[in-house]
Amino acid sequence: MAMSADLDKLIADFRKMPLDTRRKLRTEIRRVAAPVLSQVRSNAGWSSRIPAATTIKVGYSKSKSGATIVTSARKAPHARPYEHDGVPGTFRHPVNRPAARRRKPWVSQAARPFFYRAVSEAAPKVEDGFRELIMRVARENGWK
Repeated sequence: MAMSADLDKLIADFRKMPLDTRRKLRTEIRRVAAPVLSQVRSNAGWSSRIPAATTIKVGYSKSKSGATIVTSARKAPHARPYEHDGVPGTFRHPVNRPAARRRKPWVSQAARPFFYRAVSEAAPKVEDGFRELIMRVARENGWK
């Protein structure tokens, strides 16, 4: 069986686990992903809103299983432009103040990437942590 087929079977089996086991697994998944969340928040320490708007979401769906680190666009709408796809540089945005808009309606601003770098640096350690967690939980629940 291919790796993706094994993973699909494992995810399907996780969805069949008792609720208390899934809750425990959710807590463990958050623990493994916590260092990435901490690093993302640290990298965005210059912002008063981005660190608090960044969280870990854990899910067991077919399309998205595992941990996802997200920054709420509602709580920190400036996060995505500042991230700039993880590439240093500048981005342009309109000026909202009426007096400034008459002089210069659009301005350039330096990007401050904070997300992709933290994720890519932590990826090997997190992958190892998830591999160990999945194997441990799978064995504890009789998966072969």
